[in-house]
Amino acid sequence: EQFPNDFDADLQKDQRKEAFFMSLLPMVLLANQTIQQERRELRSILERYRETHTLPAEDREWVKDLAGAYGLRGNPLTDHRTRSILLRRIDIIPPSLALAQAANESAWGMSRFAREGNNLFGQWTFNPGSGMVRKNRPPGATYEVQRFRSLYASIRGYIKNLNTHSAYQGM
Repeated sequence: EQFPNDFDADLQKDQRKEAFFMSLLPMVLLANQTIQQERRELRSILERYRETHTLPAEDREWVKDLAGAYGLRGNPLTDHRTRSILLRRIDIIPPSLALAQAANESAWGMSRFAREGNNLFGQWTFNPGSGMVRKNRPPGATYEVQRFRSLYASIRGYIKNLNTHSAYQGM
């Protein structure tokens, strides 16, 4: 769920780095596995729809919810462009990328945001009061550093951010 309060106690630098990677790697792999399962399920539903032009209400609702979760408004069942974008967005991230960025952004799990907010990647929120304010945030700025309920939720948020934000479209 989160780094223990004594995460850095009695560990040499190399040991702390190893503990950091070994703690997060299973979560990154699980997040990727979950995304692969979502993608398989979506492909299966889309194939059934292509063959029959009908689906149970629960499948239609699941596809609609999935599209919404990935930031899309169109209907992937009937809109080719929305379907294509959704299939592109439901994608895994190389574990080495996630681990390296988590290490860099969270100072190996030692940053205030990693410890207090389970935020491994420095992700922001623009919903006032829902995150943590940086001590040196510029005057007039409204962003906050997002809080996550768990380290796993931070990893899922990071992967979703990479797969949906226009800044990472080329990646």
